[in-house]
Amino acid sequence: MLSFLTVRELFDLSRENNPLELDQIEYVQLEGWIKKIKNDSIELNDGSYFKSVKINFDVDFDASQLRLGQAISVVSKFEVVHFAKQRFSLNATTILVLADCDNSFEELSKDNRTTVRVKTDLYAALFKIRSSIMMSIHEFYQHQGFIYVNTPSMNNSLKQKLETESYIIAFRDVYSLQASVVDKSELWQQVTEIAFADIDDALDLLEELIKAIVVDVLDNCYLELDYLQNHVDNSLINDLRMIVNNDFVRLTSKNCKEEAIKNGFSDLTDEAKLFLSKNIYQTGLFILNSESNEFFIKDNDKKVNNAELVLFKSTSFKIFQEEENFESLKDRIDNQEYDWYLNLRKFGMINHAGFNFDIESLLLVICGFNDLNDVKILGGENVLSR
Repeated sequence: MLSFLTVRELFDLSRENNPLELDQIEYVQLEGWIKKIKNDSIELNDGSYFKSVKINFDVDFDASQLRLGQAISVVSKFEVVHFAKQRFSLNATTILVLADCDNSFEELSKDNRTTVRVKTDLYAALFKIRSSIMMSIHEFYQHQGFIYVNTPSMNNSLKQKLETESYIIAFRDVYSLQASVVDKSELWQQVTEIAFADIDDALDLLEELIKAIVVDVLDNCYLELDYLQNHVDNSLINDLRMIVNNDFVRLTSKNCKEEAIKNGFSDLTDEAKLFLSKNIYQTGLFILNSESNEFFIKDNDKKVNNAELVLFKSTSFKIFQEEENFESLKDRIDNQEYDWYLNLRKFGMINHAGFNFDIESLLLVICGFNDLNDVKILGGENVLSR
């Protein structure tokens, strides 16, 4: 019997080890791209699973037609192999080239500024984890009754934040997730706003969200994480478990500065913040009342009104309690472009708080990278070859 399967389905079947199902498989047809070529075998991947499948062929098979990156269709004889790394063997009977691959592929795949890089194991792992993060964000909020909104400003992260905030006068708890231009670079911004809330509620929610995302990645992307730990950051999985298992620490910026100086830093620099998070507290670090000149922050000198979350490799998580009072806000807005934002205070605006961060900064933490260019969708100036 011929079974058309994906690589994921094939590995799932072998792992479940159901004799009734396996006995029905005589031949397997796979479609995918060539990842490796050897004298007597190839490795094929179709994008459905991080692992590639090994397909053997006879020594008299003419493999001169095969090249890395080609799309092929393969029919193979299937046999169960117990106690082997790959619990089945595939012996090709026919191989059909569906789409050729240019000879420049190998060189281009080493450059992270090209879309070809997605064919490499490194970026296959990265983008699978990115997909998991996006799904986790939606599931987290949807299960808690949040409304997902799309804001019109795709080239201004500040406007995206303010436009998301405008929805809380009707929907209470909202979030947005879309591309935005930050410092001339396209990043994906996640903005959350909650009504009838203060900054402590926002801090609690962000910590809960980050931990939920990391748990999902640990559960669903274990092969990808194992690869990244071996090739990018050898402490990666342990770091992620610390994020999940340890409560995030909350300190004022004054206390953080004192801790930074105790540990040999001259000031509370970004380097000092990351050191405290990773090496001293070994978890997320909320720095309360960090320096910020945003006009929308609540005017309250005695209480915390803004914070930043430092998470091992990133300081890009910003948390705010926004001003709900019209009179308190109007003197800070001298640009008619934001009159609509000010006037929201006339229509039932209640105390509220929120946060925003870019997905790429979260990817630095979860994937173990150090350079933001390496996790952008179209890459940057650095070159990685894995």
